[in-house]
Amino acid sequence: MKKLKPNYSIVGLVPAIVSILVLALISAVFGIDYGLKSLGVIILIYSFLLGFWFYFKTGNRNFLVIFLYLLSLSLFLFFINVDVLDRNEGLQPISRFFMVLMYFFALWLFYLLFRKKFKWKGREVMELAAREVEEGDNSFTERPKPIDKIDINRNELLELAKYLKESLIFHTYVEEDGILLIPVKEGREYSLLFSGPDLVNDTWIRIDFEGRVTVKVSQKDYLDYKYNLSFDQLTEALGHLVIDFAGLFKKGEEIRIHDRINMINVGYFS
Repeated sequence: MKKLKPNYSIVGLVPAIVSILVLALISAVFGIDYGLKSLGVIILIYSFLLGFWFYFKTGNRNFLVIFLYLLSLSLFLFFINVDVLDRNEGLQPISRFFMVLMYFFALWLFYLLFRKKFKWKGREVMELAAREVEEGDNSFTERPKPIDKIDINRNELLELAKYLKESLIFHTYVEEDGILLIPVKEGREYSLLFSGPDLVNDTWIRIDFEGRVTVKVSQKDYLDYKYNLSFDQLTEALGHLVIDFAGLFKKGEEIRIHDRINMINVGYFS
């Protein structure tokens, strides 16, 4: 049984909603040709913000497919000639070229969406951490809690951080004395990738280069559970989940990390 509350956030749909509103408004005032060109500009901006920038910040190459799909779609909208279509003369060759590219990347994109290659795994992480945690009194505290010390060297730790970030299991930051891992739920990625972590309001796990593990569960994430869970147990469980991931990574068994993540079957926008 899932312990997190259902997610009804529409943050992930905001870019699509904005695009539709821009198209409708400008088309109504200036005509469909201006509407399509304006939509092309919006989508071009999205291609860099939601595609290339996300790739740059995470290292996940699948985001380049989003970039190329949105780029080809925006160029198709730029070059489409509404007057020619009105005369039933069909698309111009350059419009057909970008349309073919758009369909190609769209099919690739849907395949990756089906495989959840763009999905942030924050909810899965928090569900995994809470699986064996019992209900308890409302014992939330703001203080970070030291958990344990693991045997891992600096290079292994940096490689772990890179892997977890590319896999979208955590967003990671390399600090002066260690790494910071933040489980990212859908919708949180926009502010996180553009403004950075909020150590007061985010849940985070810090592993220093000596192997010491410290965990802080935010009040927002704690209240996102359906029940009052034992806060100490939850914090310990989240820390040991990350320790388990580190152990599997050191042994070259990254597939086992994904197996555990995939055990928690949540919706794409959850």
